[in-house]
Amino acid sequence: MEILCLMVQMRREMMELYRTHSVVQAVMLTQHPESQDDGEAVRKAFASYKDSLMPYLKAELKKEENKIVQAMQEEAMRGPMKVTAIEPMRVSSRLRRMNKPRVAKPRRKAVSQW
Repeated sequence: MEILCLMVQMRREMMELYRTHSVVQAVMLTQHPESQDDGEAVRKAFASYKDSLMPYLKAELKKEENKIVQAMQEEAMRGPMKVTAIEPMRVSSRLRRMNKPRVAKPRRKAVSQW
């Protein structure tokens, strides 16, 4: 139950973070539309704000990145990928079976169990 509460709290923090980011970006664009730095100052300020608001996020992203790198290294250690051709499946056509003349098979006589 505690994990669920933590996840809800993290989701709320992320929503607040994105809301703040959109407001700051809108304010900066309306006040300085002729800015030539392509929003670099806003990105730096927002990154600083995000790090102060959620310091654990940076460590979690680093852990996830390390896991991905580890998985990629393990896959590379397996060697090159080998591809082998698969035998084509042999499927008998219904048309061919329908066009063959049917040969009547002799019926077996029923054996009485009495």
